[in-house]
Amino acid sequence: MKQLSSVDAAFLFLETSKTPMHLGGLHVFSANDKASASFETFKAHVANRVAAIPILNQRLVMLPLDMDSPYLVDDPDFCLSAHVSQIGVPEPGTQNALFQLAADIFRKPLDRTRPMWELIFVNNIQDINAPGRYNFAVISRIHHAIIDAHAGEELISKLLDFSPQAPSKKVAYSNKTASSLPTGMELLFRSYGSAFRRPHKLAILLAKASGTGAKILAKRAAGNLNKLAYGKRAPASQFERELSDDRCFSAVSIKLSDIKNCRSLVPNATLHDIILSCIADGLYTYLQANKSVPMESLVALSPISIKRSLSKSQLSGLRQSANSVEAMLVNLAAQKLTLIERIKTIQTANAQAKAITQATKIKQLTEFVPSIYLSLAAKLYTRWHISSQHNSMFNMVISNVPGPQIPMYCGKAKLVENYGSTPIFNGMGLSISALSYDGKLTVAVTSCLSILPTPHQLTEYIAQAFADLVALNKPKKPSKKSNIKSTLPTKTSKASASKASKASKASKNTVTKKVASTAKSNDSMV
Repeated sequence: MKQLSSVDAAFLFLETSKTPMHLGGLHVFSANDKASASFETFKAHVANRVAAIPILNQRLVMLPLDMDSPYLVDDPDFCLSAHVSQIGVPEPGTQNALFQLAADIFRKPLDRTRPMWELIFVNNIQDINAPGRYNFAVISRIHHAIIDAHAGEELISKLLDFSPQAPSKKVAYSNKTASSLPTGMELLFRSYGSAFRRPHKLAILLAKASGTGAKILAKRAAGNLNKLAYGKRAPASQFERELSDDRCFSAVSIKLSDIKNCRSLVPNATLHDIILSCIADGLYTYLQANKSVPMESLVALSPISIKRSLSKSQLSGLRQSANSVEAMLVNLAAQKLTLIERIKTIQTANAQAKAITQATKIKQLTEFVPSIYLSLAAKLYTRWHISSQHNSMFNMVISNVPGPQIPMYCGKAKLVENYGSTPIFNGMGLSISALSYDGKLTVAVTSCLSILPTPHQLTEYIAQAFADLVALNKPKKPSKKSNIKSTLPTKTSKASASKASKASKASKNTVTKKVASTAKSNDSMV
């Protein structure tokens, strides 16, 4: 049993039927034999792993009146078939059809009456560039309240293997080990038992849960959020419009080594700087093509996991939160700049953002959002549509998650493409997820059609930005004309020089003879 942190709970209360708060994934596999690409094989593989991952066996229990963060408890009625299913991609089974299927699945909220995750096996994939003969995909969804994007990649590693010959990790699940489900009232007494025994404390608790108290807490949350914005607001753009009841999804894949080599173009530039710059370049080109470039540069919220940079002692002292991230606001330099100028601008902006973050000690989302009733403030923020009444602090979220650089397998089927999707909500209708895996970088865009009517156009511009950067890094071949001028003379030029030398000597002899003849003639005349 585990109680969610305030930040984790906020993702529950931000959720509406139009704004599901789960992390999505699209994973494409390729196999050489039909049996390894079957749904039965896939489901058996998941069944052997799911019991060893506690978060996948736990469901929510909400407290009465949402007076505190909910709990995760073992689900006594867990059923794997409720979480693993299959579907066929519509004809002709192309990549675009697969992207649209993923978008349709991402737009639906998860069922909170059972563990909040789902894996959908997709067959009938035909027109994709995969090395094997038999291909299938898996569309995953897991709620942001119980996991962040970085931990999501770690979860995939637990479900998959690093070798097709990996030993089977059979852990049979038995719902007999799970106790009966506690009620919300029992958990409320568990959290506030002492308050119920002291009437004056209970009165204070109920006052905090009232509408007036919630408004005060929401304003206080906004005031603390300003610490992250450093007094600035993002410009208004097309990405803050009201969400429509649909989703669109598009993605591209780029060779990772080509991008890493481009760091030499700008000294001290990180891979993160390069990735953000190419995404920003694609965004600017898209906005320019649609004649909607804002007056000022776009701002992105870039979450970065802090667990990777902490020692074991620091990790042990870290509050048990599913979302343990640094949050940096980055100026995307979405202006008329060259790619190199954009990288330099974003590199400087990232360095300044890191310095301010360290100086203000804003290390976690829990440090700039009140720990008490943040979930209620988030709920009211969504319900009152506060986002439409002011400029947001950022226009979009861009996450960059490093993954394993060696192949991963589901049985004998190899994972060949890995795409991510993060939530959007009112006031922030565009999210971009960059994932690196096995020598590739995938950049995926998630939005809705009222905000991004042509998602493939945006990903094409982003792909072109990466291609342009790689082209800048290739050494230029010297032209043939310049080679001829700078190298030794050819045989033809040597012959011409010899003829010219002989002609010059002959001309000199002729002139000498004429001068001597003229002198003799003059002597005779005298």
